[in-house]
Amino acid sequence: MKVARIGRIGIASVLCLTLCLAVAMAFLPAETAAAYDSFYQQTPGFDDSVFTSLDYGLYWYGTDSPVPQKAGTEGANFDPDKPTLIFTHGMKIAEGYGRRDLVSLWSGTNSQFKAKGYDPYMYYEQYYQVLLDMGYNVGHFYWNQLAEISIDEDYHVWTSDIYDEDGNDIGLSYYVSNGKGNRTLGDPSKNPHSSVAVLFGEAIKEGLGADYHQPWRLVGHSMGGQLVLATTQNLIYQNEQGTIGDNLLPERVSLIDPYMCNTKTVEGMRLDHMGGKVIPAGTWTAELCADAMEDIAAKDIAIDAYGGAVMVYRNFMAMIETDIGAAEYQIDQAEKLGEDTETIARLEQNLADLMPERERYTALTRRIGNAACWTHLDALADQTYGGMSHCMIIDYFFTTMYEEEQTDNYGKVLPSLNSSTDYIRSLRGYNFLQVKREGSTENPFYRHTTDFVRVDALRNPITNIVTGNALGYTTAELLNADGEVVQTSSVSAGGAYYFYSVEEGDYTVRYKNADATASATVSVSAAQAGKTISVSAIVPMETPSGVATLIYILIVPAVLLIVMIVVIVICANAVKKAKSAA
Repeated sequence: MKVARIGRIGIASVLCLTLCLAVAMAFLPAETAAAYDSFYQQTPGFDDSVFTSLDYGLYWYGTDSPVPQKAGTEGANFDPDKPTLIFTHGMKIAEGYGRRDLVSLWSGTNSQFKAKGYDPYMYYEQYYQVLLDMGYNVGHFYWNQLAEISIDEDYHVWTSDIYDEDGNDIGLSYYVSNGKGNRTLGDPSKNPHSSVAVLFGEAIKEGLGADYHQPWRLVGHSMGGQLVLATTQNLIYQNEQGTIGDNLLPERVSLIDPYMCNTKTVEGMRLDHMGGKVIPAGTWTAELCADAMEDIAAKDIAIDAYGGAVMVYRNFMAMIETDIGAAEYQIDQAEKLGEDTETIARLEQNLADLMPERERYTALTRRIGNAACWTHLDALADQTYGGMSHCMIIDYFFTTMYEEEQTDNYGKVLPSLNSSTDYIRSLRGYNFLQVKREGSTENPFYRHTTDFVRVDALRNPITNIVTGNALGYTTAELLNADGEVVQTSSVSAGGAYYFYSVEEGDYTVRYKNADATASATVSVSAAQAGKTISVSAIVPMETPSGVATLIYILIVPAVLLIVMIVVIVICANAVKKAKSAA
């Protein structure tokens, strides 16, 4: 009796304590939730000597402190039997000599929403901690001192062929703190003479070890997006040279608002991470990104990308459009002011000279859009919501691991941190555009408060969509009149599949699963342009293969026979026990 009473008292106490905590949390302001700031310099265990001399490398997060430990040092938290995620930051102009960030930047990016009266977004633990709890090794590649460069010096990621006014190769310069918090140029004799991509690649090899055989992935923000592309391309190059195994290639590369610029390389620059391959003078760094993305995709490594600010992840486009807009305005003003024909002709020629650049970025945009799956966060960037900061996209990406699945306007599940590598790989070339939900005033930071529509690489709505239902199949292929496969689509659990931007003509749709195929026909005409075209009913399954038939004939009856025998034996034993008891 006393034991039961004590048990009831204990249960009541636990329920009461839980209720009190819940009520207390409900009345706490959002700012007091357990979201961390970006600094950890004030945390015990932080060694600020990393700012007084050149320090870069891979650091591992642990569970007992927000201060990560450098790979290879005592206390570094790395388990070779766990999967790994490695994050890297971007440009750190005017702060690299005295600041290192955690993964998230909540306190610095939430103010825009609060200022506009919208609910702030919130998370309750630093993302590295959540990932550790999920069983990952979590690393951060710091190159903050080397990242203290201007936005048009992103070629440091790719090459160390950098010269002073006298033509001397000076390598990568860096800044340090003089011990009093003041910025000063580091010792030139310590300047690295390898690109940041090479430095990152070496840190990965040393941090993981040659015998590491777990899945691992890279995540890069801003200029760090360029860095993970170049670094992965470097690892592919080493793999093809036979110096590292397949185990040291990432399974997935994620780009968070990657900075892709129209910075032009100069004569004499070489790609350090590609064995010193010469870069044609005038190449945009964004074109180097596209080259790397295509090499990575060709190696069947998954790439997902999340773009927020056009002036960041499509900087190459934004800059040229600004120049073209200015040239068009000058012509318009000259005509209104009645300028002479010679002046107007000169201005028109200036505009004409810019047009090849527009063609160049259009081709580049298609390459970049088709080599990865992209989520274009236009609603999050909309000024009516208070605007978006470049760093907020970090939080957007990592917060997707908390959220339920969301789909686009065709039922396709959106990419997220939790998406499997195979799924991200299957989305290559997909572009999802985030749009404001009509009449909504909810915070667009969360995916469920906005809508996502399918677009092409240039963010134009996709037309001539062919769709149908093939429940029971896993793959649908679109074949042209010559029998050539022109598109392939996975079939959803509900049977849906889609082909996009299908040209006019007659097609066959072929369906496949493990042991059967079927087909249907569809025609696309000019009159259907811009519409969704439904496929007719599928032709019945073809005869299963001989192996599949044999399995069905022999294995399935055998399994049923075994089940029947087990049931009979169990029943017999039960009857026997019943008689004995009687």
